[in-house]
Amino acid sequence: MEDKRLEKIEEMLTNLITMVGGMRSEQQSMREDQASMRSELVLMREDQAAMKTEITAIKEDQAAMRTEMDGRHREIMVKLNEMKADQDYTWQIAVGNQREIVN
Repeated sequence: MEDKRLEKIEEMLTNLITMVGGMRSEQQSMREDQASMRSELVLMREDQAAMKTEITAIKEDQAAMRTEMDGRHREIMVKLNEMKADQDYTWQIAVGNQREIVN
């Protein structure tokens, strides 16, 4: 009876040691996964910072282009208004000449 009890205790201890060993290997695996995730997170943050820098540069370029386009638009509008004024003057002269011819 004592032998059975000792065998049962020994079996329980063996199972317990096996379970603890399995838990330790799982813990080690989890620690390695955490370390890997941390390094990936650091890389992602670096990538994010680089993207923010690129976005800032793109926004600055857009602002410069917008300013340049506004200036060109104003120039074109001035030229168009000058051309319209020239055309109106030319038409006035043509109408005046036509009246003189008719009279």
